[in-house]
Amino acid sequence: PQGIMISSADSDGKEAERTYDRIFVRHNGVLEKYNGSEEVVEIPPDVHTIGRQAFMKSTVKRVIFHENLREIQDEAFMFSSLEEIELPESIEYLGKNAFKQCLRLERVVMNASITKLPDDLFSICDSLKEVQLNSPIREIGKSFNSCIGMYIASFTSLACA
Repeated sequence: PQGIMISSADSDGKEAERTYDRIFVRHNGVLEKYNGSEEVVEIPPDVHTIGRQAFMKSTVKRVIFHENLREIQDEAFMFSSLEEIELPESIEYLGKNAFKQCLRLERVVMNASITKLPDDLFSICDSLKEVQLNSPIREIGKSFNSCIGMYIASFTSLACA
């Protein structure tokens, strides 16, 4: 479906276009808010960043990410109904609490090109059972704090400093 284009002046006086449609609110490549109710969502190809709290408390069970995506900001999917995620190699930044308290999240496959997982990235994901890190991770920290169900962790590219 075609969205509605709305132009507004930003603080610099430049025109900024915002695209609003029934499902996504986007601004300059940042997905600011998801308003849908679908169980499976494909991120639009013009999105390079999923903004802070964009999917917070959503009922989405699975998200299809594309190779244009570079960032997932703080709390982007916090409290959502995600069941599994597979992050593409193009991811360069993951924000703190991005997937915190996704109580139905069972499986994570990370192909992202990041070297550090922020604290509380997957904290309190009680159903998380399987994590596959195919990334050049150097630091994990408290990323999986209170993940009481986790029993499979695969680190295929863990780099040691």
